[in-house]
Amino acid sequence: LVSSLYKAKIVRVTLDGKISAFPGKVADGSMGGGGMEVDVKRQELWGAYILGDQNKGFTKEKDGTSGLYKYDLTTGKIIKAYLLTPSPKHMLNDIALDKDGNAYITDSLTGQVYTVNRKRDKLEVFLPGQSFFYANGIAISHDGKYLFVAHIDGIARIEIATKAIAHLSGPRGTVITNLNGM
Repeated sequence: LVSSLYKAKIVRVTLDGKISAFPGKVADGSMGGGGMEVDVKRQELWGAYILGDQNKGFTKEKDGTSGLYKYDLTTGKIIKAYLLTPSPKHMLNDIALDKDGNAYITDSLTGQVYTVNRKRDKLEVFLPGQSFFYANGIAISHDGKYLFVAHIDGIARIEIATKAIAHLSGPRGTVITNLNGM
């Protein structure tokens, strides 16, 4: 699955290179796709969206609008949309899912990390604004105890249970800044 930042769509690409449209409506038609994560166990696709193509509904009032969408992986139907208003400006970027289906999402503009706990089923702040400068890629450790967030200044390791943040360093002589995906 590939999302388009500017075309507000998701396409499927098979291993032999065949391309087809993801079924169903993608976001609201004016938002471009960012990071995605597939929950194989629950047959869901999670997608982060930011305001996309100016020809598809961009207005000054919508600048900074962002959202997280949960789709049925088979039908493409939106199960739920979690939307953030444009004040302050948001840019939900990348997503990580834990084994229980809880989502963690970076917001590059505010430096926050959000979560959607499956039981509460709402978008909530996990780490407050300015936790990171341009929070981007996000991953969960295999044991489910830690989140790793790539950001302009490097990689942070967050203990999920306590929300304690440790900044990781690379091997001597390496630079791990200005990072993107994980």
